Parts: sequence; C-alpha cells; structure tokens
Amino acid sequence: MDEREIERAVARGVRRGLQEHERQRADAGARSCLAGLLVMAVFMMAFILLVTYG
Repeated sequence: MDEREIERAVARGVRRGLQEHERQRADAGARSCLAGLLVMAVFMMAFILLVTYG
C-alpha cells in the first residue's frame, strides 16, 4: 500500500466511525424522547384518575 491508499483507508475508517457514532446518538435521543413521552402519559393518566375518582 502506498501513502495515498493508507490515507483513503484511514479516512474511510474515520467516516465509518463517525457515522456509527451519529447513529448511536440519534438512537439514544429517540429512546430518551419516547421515555419522556411515556412518563408524561403515566402522569396524565394518574391525574385523570385522581380528578375523576378522587
């Protein structure tokens, strides 16, 4: 391998690493958002039950 091929291989590896990191970050953000919505839904249901039957 000459220098140019090594540079391309390193650039390809860095690009793949950055893409994987971004994908994991997006997945974590989506999970966090869904968890927040679930918590809010639980509190809303508890509030409705409290107002209705409390």
